[in-house]
Amino acid sequence: MATLAILTMLAAGCGSDTDTATPAETAEETSTAAPAPTPEDPEPEAEPEPEYEYEYEYGDGSMATRPLEPGSYVWLTEGDAPAWELQVVNVDWDYTQDDFPESPLGAYAALYVEVTNMAEYAQDPYVSLSWQLFDPWYTEFYNECLQPAYEDLWNVGQLEPGETATGVIVFEVYPSLSEAVVGFSTFDSEGTWLAVN
Repeated sequence: MATLAILTMLAAGCGSDTDTATPAETAEETSTAAPAPTPEDPEPEAEPEPEYEYEYEYGDGSMATRPLEPGSYVWLTEGDAPAWELQVVNVDWDYTQDDFPESPLGAYAALYVEVTNMAEYAQDPYVSLSWQLFDPWYTEFYNECLQPAYEDLWNVGQLEPGETATGVIVFEVYPSLSEAVVGFSTFDSEGTWLAVN
């Protein structure tokens, strides 16, 4: 009787039509996922952003990256005809006057610009000239101050052919700024860039 029971058990185990995985096989198949990180595993550090490198050198003034040297004369045309000759003769990096509100960036910079009308007709430098001020790395644009200064270029008015005048253009800047690049143009000319310090 005992022998019959053993034979019956052996027949049941060997004659199974289904291939049921053993517990060991099941563990092998389901263990493909990566183990969860433990508190001891350090978080991967993010790679630092690459710093923007600006190659600043004096040049012909045709690009902000190759401005004319400080003190250089700038000649601008209107079409093919001469329009203006100008020069930044001085820069005050901590400009102020009594009625100026506090600068949004902390300071004001005033560019003292000498302009000569080279056209054959009267024209206003504030109306016919455009300008932009950037830091030397061409990463920060500075807005012009909306409060006119006493000696503002806006107050110069019409200049007759050959007439020269000096006025300031005031910008909102950071207190640490001590050099910049300014671009001048007319409505009909490419910008000419000049370093100022």
